[in-house]
Amino acid sequence: MILKQKYNVKNINYYNNINCKNCLTYKLCMFFKYKKYTTIFKQKKLIHKGEILFKTKEKMYFLYTIQSGTIKTYNFTKQGHEQIIRFYFKGDLIGLDSIYNGVYNNFSQALETSTLCKISLLKLNNIIVKIPSLGQKIINLMSEEIKINSYFISLLSRKKAEIKLATFIYNLSKKLKIIGYSHKDFFLSMTRNDIGNYLGITVETISRILNKFKKSNILIIHGKHIIIQNYLKLINFIN
Repeated sequence: MILKQKYNVKNINYYNNINCKNCLTYKLCMFFKYKKYTTIFKQKKLIHKGEILFKTKEKMYFLYTIQSGTIKTYNFTKQGHEQIIRFYFKGDLIGLDSIYNGVYNNFSQALETSTLCKISLLKLNNIIVKIPSLGQKIINLMSEEIKINSYFISLLSRKKAEIKLATFIYNLSKKLKIIGYSHKDFFLSMTRNDIGNYLGITVETISRILNKFKKSNILIIHGKHIIIQNYLKLINFIN
């Protein structure tokens, strides 16, 4: 996600642009470090906006943790239309839903320049054999993934488009706060078309709702720049 401080791609040190304590896999990393299995996380990957990280049905060799940037996962309907499944942000773990069958279940694409840690599945499996307790840590991460997916299903079941969009903005704000960024002043890395696709509402409806939030002094909007003007109003609107 692009935030206030835009960076120069050529000059940034990609391997030091994240506080690892904010990462979903931090405890897992520390576990490996304690057990002297640090090489499992040493592989890094840089992808630019529009690049594909992996495709559906590709053999799965890695899990990925986002150091910086935003990734979307999606599939295509029978009619050939893109259906966005989820947006992943700094600290998120990508690929947990694909472990069971050994191939990726969807496409994954960068919405902006992104850096990732690559976690080797082969090394991970070998270590689990030696350290069975690690399996529980993986299960915990999978449980978190299921929780997020269940929440998304419940979000889509809500009939009012206003509540869907307000909830999306609120949860994005919470995520930013967790990873150490401003939760009231941020830039969106995804387009309104992507947001509409994800939430199941049209771009025109999104524009109408955002204008409503703007007139209600809930949000200040300048293109992709979002400022939450009244956080309490936003929460009350959802409730």
